[in-house]
Amino acid sequence: MRLRWNAHVMLALCGLPVMARLLPGFDLLADGFVAAVTLCLAAMLPDFDRVEGLDQVPGYLTGVWRRTLAGCVVLYPLFLVARYMNGWRPVTPDLGLMLLLLVLVVASFVVLAIAFALLTRLLGLAHRKLLHSLVLPVTGAAAAMIEGIPIIVPVAFVLGFGSHALADALTPSGVYPFYPLSTRRISLDVVRTGGWGERSFLVVFFITFVALSIF
Repeated sequence: MRLRWNAHVMLALCGLPVMARLLPGFDLLADGFVAAVTLCLAAMLPDFDRVEGLDQVPGYLTGVWRRTLAGCVVLYPLFLVARYMNGWRPVTPDLGLMLLLLVLVVASFVVLAIAFALLTRLLGLAHRKLLHSLVLPVTGAAAAMIEGIPIIVPVAFVLGFGSHALADALTPSGVYPFYPLSTRRISLDVVRTGGWGERSFLVVFFITFVALSIF
């Protein structure tokens, strides 16, 4: 069993206030928006191992854009309001760099989504193994940083991708977080798709996001 998209988006965006506090020079407007989009898209990538053919990719992508937009429209402004109430004041962002990073993020996401869908079909990869492993995002982020990509993108990618694995570890099916280095499955079995359990965790994720944004 798996969590729905909205739970993954909610948990992924909890990484936004974390990045704002931990990364030096983090601009809440430009960097914050790029980070929010990257977090949402990265949180969607692991489930592309459920795509049964390339003909299904467009439908998956449409759902991803819709849910990413919804998450960013609702939670990103809330984050800015919370920081504003704590003394933050906006400055003119570097729009050129922001647009460049957004193009990079979106293009990379589309390429990875198609590649994941192909790999799972060609190699017969099981759901929640390789594409839910933390080995993949950490390796990719390290390569991106070596290439000189601004740190907000690889950090947001790891947090978003990792949040998906964390959320799915709460379900009965669990995940293999260190595959292929380890075949140990982790399942906390505390929430199931739909019903009051998942709704409760949505509330928990939202409260966590608000608390991290305010404090």
